[in-house]
Amino acid sequence: MRITKPRVAWNPSRRQFIKTIFVSTAYSSFLGRDWVGTVVAEVQSSAGLDKGILRLTVSDFPALLRDFGSVRLGTSPIVSGVSGPRPSGLFYPVIINRAPGQIFYAVSAECTHEGCAVPTFNATQKYIQCPCHGSRYAIDGQLLRGPAGFSLTQYQTKFDGVKNLEVEIPDMAFSVTGASVQSGPIKRFRIEFLAFSNLEYEVRFRESFADAWTVIPFSTTPAGAAAQTVLPGTDDIAVVYLDRTTETGFYVVTMRVESV
Repeated sequence: MRITKPRVAWNPSRRQFIKTIFVSTAYSSFLGRDWVGTVVAEVQSSAGLDKGILRLTVSDFPALLRDFGSVRLGTSPIVSGVSGPRPSGLFYPVIINRAPGQIFYAVSAECTHEGCAVPTFNATQKYIQCPCHGSRYAIDGQLLRGPAGFSLTQYQTKFDGVKNLEVEIPDMAFSVTGASVQSGPIKRFRIEFLAFSNLEYEVRFRESFADAWTVIPFSTTPAGAAAQTVLPGTDDIAVVYLDRTTETGFYVVTMRVESV
């Protein structure tokens, strides 16, 4: 499930470069919103490419355990406006559909007509229908009816036949830099990255490849208490400081993902 090339171990003597996308998280609720109940999906950048690999465990999504099941995952809520539903953040959700024969399709939720966010696949009617102008798409995103003139963007998927599903998502990379710092007697690791608005970020850590990723607290000031675990993006450079508890390890900055 883990591919570690995009994650860089840090060393106290030099600056580091970390390039990842996002990881779904989740607590029972956050600011009144329900989240996916466990850590179920991970997106990381492919080595040297501006694309990510979304990894999820199918059993964590009950809808994907049955034929024609469908889920829509996004990094920000969908909001309604005069031009129709849109993501409140930068990225459109990904819709994952299960076809008979353990075949999975992943498509963008962005309607190719005027950009409305389309819902999940309707298992009864056997299509995705745009709520704005009625364009319809098949389970694999192929256009069935206009006014849209093109199919939904489809992402490459890979299923291991048991429980693990991978989805390759282009144009989802962002870069993160880090360096070891000293704040008085406190040894810390400083991480800097561009945090997009209407998205929420966490930092995860593991000491070795064999360890599970763990959400760790941080401070937004060099000497402040490391007690914050979620950082709202503001379309600006974010800087966080983490207490160093080991001499080596792996950090990853993550965007929170929910079913939307």
